Amino acid sequence: MKKPPQKRLPPEVATEELTPTEAPAEEAAPAADTGAVLTIWADGERAPILEKLGDEFAAQTGVKLAVVQKAIGDIRNDFKIAAPAGSGPDIILGAHDWLGELNGSGLLAPVDLGPNAANFAPNAVQAYTYTDGKLYGMPQATENIAFYYNTDLAPTPPTTFDEVKAMSQEIKDAGNKYGFLTQTIGDPYHFYPIQTAFGGYIFGQNADGSYNAEDLGLNSEGSVAALEWLNSMYEDGLLDRNGNIDGDLMLSAFQNGDAAMMISGPWALNGIREAGVPYAITNIPTGTQPGAPFLGVQGFMINAFSKNQLLAQTFLQQFVATDATMQAPL
Repeated sequence: MKKPPQKRLPPEVATEELTPTEAPAEEAAPAADTGAVLTIWADGERAPILEKLGDEFAAQTGVKLAVVQKAIGDIRNDFKIAAPAGSGPDIILGAHDWLGELNGSGLLAPVDLGPNAANFAPNAVQAYTYTDGKLYGMPQATENIAFYYNTDLAPTPPTTFDEVKAMSQEIKDAGNKYGFLTQTIGDPYHFYPIQTAFGGYIFGQNADGSYNAEDLGLNSEGSVAALEWLNSMYEDGLLDRNGNIDGDLMLSAFQNGDAAMMISGPWALNGIREAGVPYAITNIPTGTQPGAPFLGVQGFMINAFSKNQLLAQTFLQQFVATDATMQAPL
């Protein structure tokens, strides 16, 4: 997501409460304690990274950084209640698909990426751009689902969905329960890569790239072809219609070797590694064209009710939008 390190913001962009020293870091004395506190709500994976910034932030600005760790789902739910009441954090870290609900309720302030704006991936920036054309988040990480395969059961991964089906038959004939396993409980998120691989879509697009809500592609020729492929997997006994497979069961089957192939995201990695399954990850197979998964983006959003909005902007621009922070291992 990031290019080579950039210079920090010039002092003139700082607020009156936040005045970074202009002396070289090795000669600078710690800034006086201003008594100000900047509060961030973050999940357990990213909170430790932010906490490490606290000492540097306080030393340079005299402002304390308070990082409150919450479950990712609780961040959004609690924020919706706390922000309007004036008791919410200054910044939250969450997913871009929260944007519609939170910004529609007037809970978010626009975000300025500052001089490092060009260093962010365009699709990540687009994810936090609302219908009014304004940006309401600083992207921190992107994620998407991809094709996992067990390298013992499928040494060479399939490149097409026809190959997925043929390999599934071979793997099952060899005594394995499943070749390719997918969630059988309604899950358009994980089905979308298959849908797009056959030319299907959800919304059409206008000439400027924006989505056309009046052009629904759920019954398009490509979407129907994707469903026909999936149905053939059931008809040929390669998937179980009565299996009621959800995400946890699918992952468990892959971990214990009952399934050789699946579509999942980075959240599956820890479990797979702990299980010791030999695995690899590759692109979504093609149908009539390459499959395209949805893109998820995590990022920082500023509370519209915060009294420290300028302080929050400066923190994001100076301390978060750096290679060290953005590329810190989780």
